[in-house]
Amino acid sequence: MRTRARPNTFRLLLIVSAGALLAQGCAPPVMFANAGMSLAEVGTTAFIEGELRYARRVSLDVAAAAYEAALDRLGFPIRQRSSKPGYIYLSADQENGEEIQVRLTRNSNVVTSIRIRIGLLGDQAIARLIMEEAETILKQVLGVVPENAGSVVPAAGEEDAGSPTQD
Repeated sequence: MRTRARPNTFRLLLIVSAGALLAQGCAPPVMFANAGMSLAEVGTTAFIEGELRYARRVSLDVAAAAYEAALDRLGFPIRQRSSKPGYIYLSADQENGEEIQVRLTRNSNVVTSIRIRIGLLGDQAIARLIMEEAETILKQVLGVVPENAGSVVPAAGEEDAGSPTQD
């Protein structure tokens, strides 16, 4: 009586794993931190299926105002603004005719999800530029401090430990 040898389980696992990796149809999301900002300040940002996606600890209305100002500062005139409860859509055009779409969705009173798409296939560089401009506006013009950065913001009447005191 002849018995068959069991296939090498490790070899089989290796072949199946390699096949699964090679058979993936799309690239993994690109994660990055922005120049001048730590990853904690911006949060995790992903460029998936032609869209730059991230969430921000800021209200929907404040985020929308920052993105409107960012598009204006960068010379992309807004051609459409529509909203419904918990959602704001902005559309602008580049000079080359590609559409810029910004979708802002309220997750809570203080958390907003942001999606930016440039054209049909997406342009990560332009989307990042718009995001960075909006972040600059949130920090400087509107006075919003990134609360998810882990830094301590002094309460009203308290002095910042790093600022000089007057005697």
